[in-house]
Amino acid sequence: MSNTKPDWNQGMKKILIVITALIAVGCNESQPKNHLPEIALAKIIGNGNKAIVEDVQLYLSDKNAYKLEHKDGLEEYGFDGAFEDSFDLTFVIIEGLNSINRVAVVDWKEDAQYVFSLLNDISQNTLSTCNISKELTADMQKTQFNISYYLESNESGFMFSTCAKSVGLEIIGIDDGSDSFVLSLVPSSSVEQLKAYSQQVGLEINTYGKRV
Repeated sequence: MSNTKPDWNQGMKKILIVITALIAVGCNESQPKNHLPEIALAKIIGNGNKAIVEDVQLYLSDKNAYKLEHKDGLEEYGFDGAFEDSFDLTFVIIEGLNSINRVAVVDWKEDAQYVFSLLNDISQNTLSTCNISKELTADMQKTQFNISYYLESNESGFMFSTCAKSVGLEIIGIDDGSDSFVLSLVPSSSVEQLKAYSQQVGLEINTYGKRV
């Protein structure tokens, strides 16, 4: 009798260890995708919109299912036939932003006033209240220069960027490999975090302002 109890106790300990391990594994399997850099990036760049986060989750978990759900968008960008599997996270993010009207895809030669109006719409008219709005508008009307000048030229004084920063926003560009600007807005406070996540997932994010 004296030998039976310790054996029984030892058996129960082993069972408890196994149960604890299984619970830990289950938790680890159910939670990690919420902490992936791709998901964190989607939350920032989509301003917390659930649709873009769900798109990224679907792409990560089942690329074929994503293809079926976004067949039209993929074909529009040439991802069909032999190229149907060549799209990546960059496309998913841009397509997601487009679906919630948070991106402006414009040619580098596009009129700056037109691009400003698109970005102002994305900001829900916040940009037009910036502290240099009148000065910027007057300058654009005077120069008639394209968006590339206002985003990338030192001579422009980076007025677009200055305007956005004054209302707590940052203009970002997503590099999709084309000559177009793929522009959106994020809170200035989230920019460094966004850049860190984008480096982890291989998404090239550009910001526009004085080069320090």
